[in-house]
Amino acid sequence: MIFDDGWQNTKPIEYEPEPNTGCWLNTSHSLSGKGYPQVVRDKHHYPLHRWVWMCARGDIGNKHVLHKCDTPCCINPDHLFLGTQVENLADMRKKGRERHAQGEANHSKLTIQQVKEILNSSKSSRKIAPSYGVNGGTIRAIRSHRKWKHILPDQPTPEGFRRSL
Repeated sequence: MIFDDGWQNTKPIEYEPEPNTGCWLNTSHSLSGKGYPQVVRDKHHYPLHRWVWMCARGDIGNKHVLHKCDTPCCINPDHLFLGTQVENLADMRKKGRERHAQGEANHSKLTIQQVKEILNSSKSSRKIAPSYGVNGGTIRAIRSHRKWKHILPDQPTPEGFRRSL
């Protein structure tokens, strides 16, 4: 089937209805790095579900277009709804799609054990950093829990350091 977005001389938006879910599964456009189909209009790349919403329902403003069905390839306007960034993140977490790589899974220079050593060390950031192959800013970010916030020290905070959790 073809969704008519009103644009002439452009690649048509094709989809296949999925009878069990009601999803309209994109069959014509390539996927972005995040797994969503995308469309190019006026030299701009748009997530296809966002483009379909604009064509079917109108202006989005500064909102996000979310999927009720949680199927990235679905372009059925009835499966889409508008939400804020906060609502989008809450929806993602509720559906168990949060894929934030932390620590070693994020190709870090440091291991969990090294981060614990850093958190438990009383040495200054500048003195300890070279032994781990990082700079003092990285050590300070670990100790202030801006990085590796999911790792806690094995013992109380060394004297002279403040940590906010």
